[in-house]
Amino acid sequence: MTETGHVKIPETPTPETQPKPPRLGLWLLTVLVGMGMLQMLNARNTAQRPPGPARGDIAFTQDALAPRIGHWEVTQFQVLSPEELPEGQFWWTHSWNYTNGAFNSTVTFDQADFAHWHDLTVCYRGLGWTLAAKSVLDSTPDTDPWPCVVARLNKTGTDSALLVFSLFFDDGDPVDPRDYETPETSGNGLWRQFESRFKSGRRKSTVGSVRQCQVLVPYSGTLDSETEASIIDLHLQTRDAFRKQWLAHWQSALPK
Repeated sequence: MTETGHVKIPETPTPETQPKPPRLGLWLLTVLVGMGMLQMLNARNTAQRPPGPARGDIAFTQDALAPRIGHWEVTQFQVLSPEELPEGQFWWTHSWNYTNGAFNSTVTFDQADFAHWHDLTVCYRGLGWTLAAKSVLDSTPDTDPWPCVVARLNKTGTDSALLVFSLFFDDGDPVDPRDYETPETSGNGLWRQFESRFKSGRRKSTVGSVRQCQVLVPYSGTLDSETEASIIDLHLQTRDAFRKQWLAHWQSALPK
C-alpha cells in the first residue's frame, strides 16, 4: 500500500516441574493453520470484495480536501482506478501530497475492507522502517472522543518519519486502539503478533468495514514541536473531512 495503505502485527509456556522438549510439530501446524486462515481472509477481500465503488468504497477526487490547510498546501493528488490495482490487492488508496515549504506530507484515505482495528505501523515495519516511539493522542475528548496514533519511524542513516493515523467504522464511530491487543501490550511472541493484527476487542463492525486515515511526513535530523503539532492538526482536519464525506456517501446508500 502506499504507506500508504495501508497496515499492528505478535506466549508463555505452562510451568511444569519437569521441563519438556518443545513441541515443534504442533507449533508448525498452528502456524500453517493460521497462514491458511489469513489466505482465506485475503481471498474474501480480493475475490469476493474487490476494491472500488462496487464494494461500496467512495471514489474521491482532489477537491475532496481543501487546497490549503493551515500552512500546508496541496501539490498533487494520486489514485489508481480499481482496474489498475495490482492483482490480489484488496486495499484502495487515495493520496494527497501537501507541503509547507520545508516538509512534504502524504495524506491518505485507505479503504481495505477491514473489520476492526488495524495497526498501520506494522505495515511500515514491513517496508523496512523501525518503530522508535508510539503513543495514543486523545483529540477533543470532551466533544468528539476519537483517538489517533502518533508514531515515530526510523530507517537506515538519518531517515525518519512521523506517522499519524486513525480509523472509523462505516457508521462514523471512531475505533479506539486501546480497546485492542497490540504487539506492545501482548508480548513479542510470533503467534501473538500474528493474531493481534486481526483480533477484535471492544467492537467488531456489524455495519460494514473500517476506514483508515493517515498522514506521513518523512524528515532528516529532528522535527521541532511546532511542525509536529501542525502535522497532527493536518491529520485531524483531513480525517474529519474524510469521515464527513464518507458518512454522506454511506448514508445515501442505505435502504430507504
